[in-house]
Amino acid sequence: MDTNTEQLSIIAEGWLHKDTPTFDELSTSILQTHQSAQANAIKAVNQMATLRNWLIGCYIVEYEQKGCDRAKYGDRLLKRLEERVNTKDCLDETEKGIKHA
Repeated sequence: MDTNTEQLSIIAEGWLHKDTPTFDELSTSILQTHQSAQANAIKAVNQMATLRNWLIGCYIVEYEQKGCDRAKYGDRLLKRLEERVNTKDCLDETEKGIKHA
């Protein structure tokens, strides 16, 4: 269990053991829950974006190198990819975004 998930568990456990929580405890628990859940969501999105970018880069390198150690880069590969991918509504990437993948 990661730190943020543990924090959510601690917050929930603390809340469940209160007989009559005050308004301040209510608002604090809500804020802490939101902040912890948001941190988890950001971390998950960042992990998936990193994995996606790495895979896209890997696909491009393998395509360009065709099993060789070095690529013989063709003109406009990234521009052609941008046009094809954007046309198919698969990704919302620009040529610049694909270059950074």
